[in-house]
Amino acid sequence: MNNLLSTLPLLANANQLKQAAHQLHSDLCNNPTEHEGWLKLAELANKAGLTQLQHHAQKQYELVAYFNHRLHLANQALLTQKFDQCQQVLDALLADVPGEFRALALYAELAIARGDNETATEIFETLHRHNFNNLKTKHRAIQHMANAKQFNKALQIGRTLQQQQILETPETALAMAHSYLKLAQLEKAEHIFLQLLDQGQPKLLVMHWLGHIKAFTGNTKAAARWYQQALTVYPEKTESYWHLANLKTYRFSEPEAKQMLELLQSPLEEQERMYLCFAVAKMKEQQQHLTESCSYYAQANQLRYKAGRNVKVHDSLALRHYFSTQPLPKQTTAPSGLIFILGMPRTGSTLLEQMLSSHPEIDASYELSEISAIARNLESRKQDNSPYGLAHLDSKQRNALAKRYLDYVAPLRQQGRYLIDKLPANCNHIGLIKTLFPDAKIIETTRDPIAAGWSLYRHLFSEGHLYANDLQEIGQYYLDYEQMMQFWRSQLGSSLFTVKYEELVEKPESTLGQLLEYMGLEFDPDCLQFYQSQRAVLTPSTMQVRQPLYRSAISGWQQVSDFLEPLINTVRSSRPTTLN
Repeated sequence: MNNLLSTLPLLANANQLKQAAHQLHSDLCNNPTEHEGWLKLAELANKAGLTQLQHHAQKQYELVAYFNHRLHLANQALLTQKFDQCQQVLDALLADVPGEFRALALYAELAIARGDNETATEIFETLHRHNFNNLKTKHRAIQHMANAKQFNKALQIGRTLQQQQILETPETALAMAHSYLKLAQLEKAEHIFLQLLDQGQPKLLVMHWLGHIKAFTGNTKAAARWYQQALTVYPEKTESYWHLANLKTYRFSEPEAKQMLELLQSPLEEQERMYLCFAVAKMKEQQQHLTESCSYYAQANQLRYKAGRNVKVHDSLALRHYFSTQPLPKQTTAPSGLIFILGMPRTGSTLLEQMLSSHPEIDASYELSEISAIARNLESRKQDNSPYGLAHLDSKQRNALAKRYLDYVAPLRQQGRYLIDKLPANCNHIGLIKTLFPDAKIIETTRDPIAAGWSLYRHLFSEGHLYANDLQEIGQYYLDYEQMMQFWRSQLGSSLFTVKYEELVEKPESTLGQLLEYMGLEFDPDCLQFYQSQRAVLTPSTMQVRQPLYRSAISGWQQVSDFLEPLINTVRSSRPTTLN
């Protein structure tokens, strides 16, 4: 259309003017949002003597110009965080022109700004279903879906774009790569990251992700090379030191150790100092300099700790009252074949998943977020005080939510009878899981709380788990967790299976045998050869599950028991039994 507009001054005779007017009208019908185009059409139709078309174009110009003006006002209101004003304008626009894609796209941005990912996702899905043809909005939809952990949906929209178009937008390319990564399609993710690296966009992040991909598959040497390359290019960015330390088996050279300690004596931004303290703490731990190690762990956690932001287990009297008085639904549909592994973080859930996924009848996935997404969606829309609004959720709605989840995991299933959804935080949603899938197998992993707490404290999580940066808060989180799980153990009885980390390590065959019997499966020796599996593991425990079972993690905390007194005292305050 722009090319046509540029040639209008060159047109001489009436036939040319008429042809140009009809061509411009056709172009505007395909892209009616440019009000200046309608004005040009009115002028051209007037010159060509097309009176009816002139009146139509003039009217369209006035309507579209007024619509665009109000859309601009809504956008300005969003940019200045006047969210209510923005919504009022958008509601009026969509009442005038239902389904107008620019207004819907801006509504999605408003939802994102308000933290309402569910609404934003619904809008982008609606636009995608109607084959919206705006490239900028498609890129934004992909980025949002990836950020909202709707990875299948991000890729579904992304596949409608040409590969070259995707890579022209680094943010979209990163979103696509991240989505492939989270779906354990590592080769596709690596391909995009390597292309981004060739384009120089953005090197540090890309080199880290290329290292992570190698680590996820157990190739620690290749992972280390990427992290070392990142240090060569960005020596002041200390996150690379942490990634090297987090490989667990990596040993810093003397020059590297010297450089790290010298950097700690220089002025650093808090985040850079935090990464470096975690890395030095891990190095000192490997060297058995435990007092120094604890000191650096304390500094690192203090830098990350956010006072007043303690994360509690999602437990309440309302939850316990509701599920103690309302019977859980019975299975009325086909068997779901779902296994949910949950519990406190750092209690052996990844180890157990790796063992079970070595069984031919069990498929594994990654740490799925769909149950949490469904929970957030229900909580944001409930109209009563019952958990998730379940009191007013009928069987049709429950079945629809169950189908949503099953559709989400469908691409992850292979030939196994069962699929594992392993996410420790799903302990918060046992009631929802058993409501949607009464036949689901619930497996809780437990571990001595001091050993688990010490492991939590020594790990730098990429997001969440803020309680893990304070020993006392770790203890309180455990007590809250234990209170909630005592309720569910009493409610579910034998339908909830508890696996103790210590027993899994010391008596793996008998422990797995009992668990597989609970699942109705025969024992398979491959479960004990889990460390030989080539499956990608996308959790902090990726290195631990690449080696045979070891017992040092059971009692290692005792060497630093004095340092752990805040944790020990908090746990003992409501747990009188002796800690081993």
